[in-house]
Amino acid sequence: MPGKDGPTWVAEALKQRPDTRVVFVSGESGQGKTALLAEFSRRAMNVFPDLLVAWGDCNAYAGAGDPYLPFRDAMGMLTGDLEARWTAGTIGRDHARRLWKTLPLVLSTLLAGGPSLVGVLLDGDALLSRLAAALPDRADWNERLGALARRAQSGGENLEQSFLFEQCARVLGTVADQYPLALVLDDVQWADNASIGLLFHLGRRLVQFHSPVAQHGRQFPDRKRGAHRHGARGGHPRQPA
Repeated sequence: MPGKDGPTWVAEALKQRPDTRVVFVSGESGQGKTALLAEFSRRAMNVFPDLLVAWGDCNAYAGAGDPYLPFRDAMGMLTGDLEARWTAGTIGRDHARRLWKTLPLVLSTLLAGGPSLVGVLLDGDALLSRLAAALPDRADWNERLGALARRAQSGGENLEQSFLFEQCARVLGTVADQYPLALVLDDVQWADNASIGLLFHLGRRLVQFHSPVAQHGRQFPDRKRGAHRHGARGGHPRQPA
């Protein structure tokens, strides 16, 4: 981890070279990794007035039983699911305002390039409610999103994981081409296999876009020596980012 003023160091480093990168923040439990990322996000938004920051949290209890949890959180924030975090005080007014401002871009990109994400990374009914509240005049979007939600409820489509990953990369990449975008994934040592696979796909695929990914996880003692050979749950080789 960086020194006492780590968030400023990271934010200034991104300012000097604001291209796509994956940053791992590791350390033992209780060392302040989540607090550092939160402070980094705050200072980075001060450096970049149009920066979008979307958080995703992994869960120690659900683990592999809750597929794509951190990415469902992050995509939820990008599509206006902010009330719980606002109530909890984990995001401020400016943070929420930026995400609400870009909601039309995210929704249009989702409908055009990532329709299969509805029902997997996004709850269709909840998204319909947010669309009706934020953009009541977009009846065309409401109709198309409603059809996607109904398809998801009926069992969805048999989509290969690689196509789902590519749709997610397409949506995030298109948004990042318009606004600098940072995805912050918390406690990735608890991430499920699907999330780890999507993370590495994004790390390889988004190199042409300005979307850094910061994540933190606690290294377990029995994993330290194998950390360079395997991912968090094995089977995913780590590659330079």
